[in-house]
Amino acid sequence: MKKTREFIDFVRENDRSIHSKFEVFLMSGVWAIGWHRVANFFYNMKCYVIARFVNSLSRMLTGVDIHPGAKIGSPVFIDHATGVVIGEQSIIGNRVVIYHGVTLGAKNQSSEVKRHPTIMDDVVIGCNSTILGNITICKGAKVKAGSMVTKDVVCKKIKKQSNEKTVLKNSLAY
Repeated sequence: MKKTREFIDFVRENDRSIHSKFEVFLMSGVWAIGWHRVANFFYNMKCYVIARFVNSLSRMLTGVDIHPGAKIGSPVFIDHATGVVIGEQSIIGNRVVIYHGVTLGAKNQSSEVKRHPTIMDDVVIGCNSTILGNITICKGAKVKAGSMVTKDVVCKKIKKQSNEKTVLKNSLAY
């Protein structure tokens, strides 16, 4: 119950157009994550056909294609959802916001190495961004809309002159 409340609060923080807690459950991105959790359960139980069936049903209903093998943290919010594709070996951290049209995909077809990206905690991925390959997007990064990212996005620590505390400055993907 606590995780559900945390998820609802996270979605409402990131989409100001939501007027009630009930409205959260009418969003296709929320359903896509829910269906993925079911598909991932079956995938981890090695019931691959059932996992793919749930994945296909989810894709038809929500317009989001999340491979059952993808590892997704909590809470993760897919806003506007349509056209999002998340590959099998993708790893998504906690408190991540993904906008419509995002692809987390592979650059090669080798099954011997990890092919999909790792998204750390507190990341925002702008609409129509494509993130390809075995790369890492650092904690707290913001990926600009329409970006093509094929190299790691690294966080840099900088010291503000006017304020003596150290702040994380995230390199933005351009």
